[in-house]
Amino acid sequence: MEHRGERREAGAYLDNPAREIEPGDHVAVIFRETSELAEVTEMIRERCGKKRWSLLYIARFMEKNPAVERGQAMPGQEGCTWILSHDDPDFHRNFATADRAYAYIRKKVEEAVKNGYSALCIMREVPPLSTRRSDQNLVSDLAELESLFQKGNIILICAYSLADSPPTVLQNVLRTHPLVVLDKKILENFFFIPASDAKRYNLPSLELQHWLDTLREISRRTEALRENEARYRDLLENASDLIQSVDAEGRFLFVNRTWRETLGYTHEDLRNMTLFDVIDPVSLDHCRELFQRVTSGEDVGKFEAVFRAKSGKKVYLEGRSNCLILGGRPRYTRGIFRDITNKRTG
Repeated sequence: MEHRGERREAGAYLDNPAREIEPGDHVAVIFRETSELAEVTEMIRERCGKKRWSLLYIARFMEKNPAVERGQAMPGQEGCTWILSHDDPDFHRNFATADRAYAYIRKKVEEAVKNGYSALCIMREVPPLSTRRSDQNLVSDLAELESLFQKGNIILICAYSLADSPPTVLQNVLRTHPLVVLDKKILENFFFIPASDAKRYNLPSLELQHWLDTLREISRRTEALRENEARYRDLLENASDLIQSVDAEGRFLFVNRTWRETLGYTHEDLRNMTLFDVIDPVSLDHCRELFQRVTSGEDVGKFEAVFRAKSGKKVYLEGRSNCLILGGRPRYTRGIFRDITNKRTG
């Protein structure tokens, strides 16, 4: 996923890949059936193995989740996983109060880092909560954990059963978890309010089903957008014309396969080049003038230009270019050209 302020590599697209769970994340898993929780648990376990995170699984009924085994390790996670049951006296001793839970979690994070793991992932099966317990006490408890999340070496994943949790409880769950796993998909939670802010005032109740449906609809539209972008990407990449996009300073944002094959430059080459580095000197002044006119919003019509391939060969092009202008400022240009070298030199 591209972060704001980063420059996109030439040839890359805004493909909006699915969100992954990372250190510093606080996630709510909302599930219907135990089998659904087992699949999510397996996904988390594999992620821990891949990213070298230690895993602490806090289970209510381990026999109901086939992805969890009794003992000190899970398959493929030997030596890096603790399993703590609600039946274990240690659980009640360490989680009797919010202060004890905070101290215990901090200790486990320190142990994980000391043993060479980059982070500690805690996944817990949350028991049924009463409506009274779920209100401001819940967000107050979570506010105490915010400093741990900010250090970037802990992931907390809380699993809630739809059948066992009243709607008012799940509403508070949505208010207090930045990420939600719903229908086994990781979603950005648009209803999240930082716990340190939420505990300052009482929050009104809304219809839970509307919240869940809203998250599902956002997920559906995001997937549809991703599919459309993939089709658009394929169309551009496999076009027979040379297609390029550069920013207002002439830095490359995108070139398609035909552009790269015709001129011989790679993505790595273009990382440190601008449009004016690939224009042949004979055409440079002409193209600078056209670029200024295009970035000012003018339609310059069809024009010719001479580019210089990586081999030094002159490549004669004919095409059009336009510019996206937002707020009166040029953002990027889009150019589509055809190779007329044979026509000019034949």
